[in-house]
Amino acid sequence: MVFKLPPLKWDNITKAGLINFFSALYFYLPIATLWYQDKGLSLTQVGTLNGIVTITIFLTNIPTGAMADKIGRKLAIIIAMGLQVLGEVLFLSSQTFWSFAIVSIVAGLGFSFMSGAFEALIFDTLKEEKRENEVQKVLGNIISLKGLSTIIGAGVSSLILSQLTTDRFVLAIVMTIFAVSCGLMVCFSIDEPQRFRQQKSDNLWRLFSDSFKLIRRNYKLSRLVLLAVLTTPFTAYLIGFYQPWFKNLGVPGPWFGLTFALGGFLSLLSSKYAYLLERKLGSVVALLIFTLAPGIFFGLMSIVFNQTVAIVIFCLNYGSAALQEPLLVDYTNRHIPSENRATILSFIGTLSSLYIAVMGPIIGKIADHSLSLAFLSMGIIIVCGAVFFRVKEEHINV
Repeated sequence: MVFKLPPLKWDNITKAGLINFFSALYFYLPIATLWYQDKGLSLTQVGTLNGIVTITIFLTNIPTGAMADKIGRKLAIIIAMGLQVLGEVLFLSSQTFWSFAIVSIVAGLGFSFMSGAFEALIFDTLKEEKRENEVQKVLGNIISLKGLSTIIGAGVSSLILSQLTTDRFVLAIVMTIFAVSCGLMVCFSIDEPQRFRQQKSDNLWRLFSDSFKLIRRNYKLSRLVLLAVLTTPFTAYLIGFYQPWFKNLGVPGPWFGLTFALGGFLSLLSSKYAYLLERKLGSVVALLIFTLAPGIFFGLMSIVFNQTVAIVIFCLNYGSAALQEPLLVDYTNRHIPSENRATILSFIGTLSSLYIAVMGPIIGKIADHSLSLAFLSMGIIIVCGAVFFRVKEEHINV
């Protein structure tokens, strides 16, 4: 199967793809944990920083989602990318755990503004163009551009970081700041969907109450939400922990970035063609396999001590983590009305953030004791979530 970029025209879908591309173009990600350790942070503190991000998302996700339904998807996305740029600038100058904690708060706030507004922009644009049946395909294309940026970023970083020196680390971070700033510039050209302009509400409390009522009363949506939250593939911890794991196994420095690039390539293919696999396997079987896969690979990572096998398993884990998102986003959005879509999506993100915030320090503490045990723990959690909260066809269809 030949990979082709989606046809480009200067519409919201193309702009969303470019924003996704630049916002994920991180040249320092393959050595981020090593950067933290160079500043004197432990893995428990690294896990705590991830927890701070998710706690911030938990506290701000619903308010920012409601704001996106009030002020518009465009302005919310501009704010989100502006905060991301600010966070990267602060990251470059941070020296202590508490300064990195401030960066985590800024990052969490940016994620909050982006989470509901970005998906709402895409889904409302497709509804406006009467292309609702293309949601999985379009989302796959947009997410695949994020995978492409991962490949480019990791590939370039493997060259920049062939020597793990402070000067090379700083160069990688500065290049990331420039990339994210390009994404911010694209945000200003977004066209607000007509559907939002016609239906926006001036009553934030009504957006809150209507969203809560819908999720509480809609059993199908609630089931999908539980599955999405409890099978989160722990991608942040996979990225964070593979670095000391590789270091312990003696993997050569250039392979840190190259492996991340290979994983990004598999992630690109997974997100782009997930909808084709769903058509062949059926929605129920496909979703079960897609949610189970990261858990199985985490389990394998816990018993692997060979460099080559470790590289292969990491790539497969990172690639499989992208399979479930296009399906789950499509299935959940089928049950959500446009006028408070960003609020409800933010509420779902809040539940996920709370879950990760609770798990972050626990997983970090386990990893300080044993990385293998941390991988095994994440694998068991994901497999249990996929099995016990699996959905049926009746949960997917409206």
